[in-house]
Amino acid sequence: MATILTLSHPKFIFVFAAVCRSVRKPRVCMLCTLAAGEHIARLPVAEVYA
Repeated sequence: MATILTLSHPKFIFVFAAVCRSVRKPRVCMLCTLAAGEHIARLPVAEVYA
């Protein structure tokens, strides 16, 4: 008999393609973060890539 483990607070991996427009020659930067939801995942990068 197998036991299925379930997490009480699931985490997801979010991958964003971001462009820092404050630099003279912007490049696309791939950002990866682990969070419970998309809004929470965007918070740490929102200041730099807004």
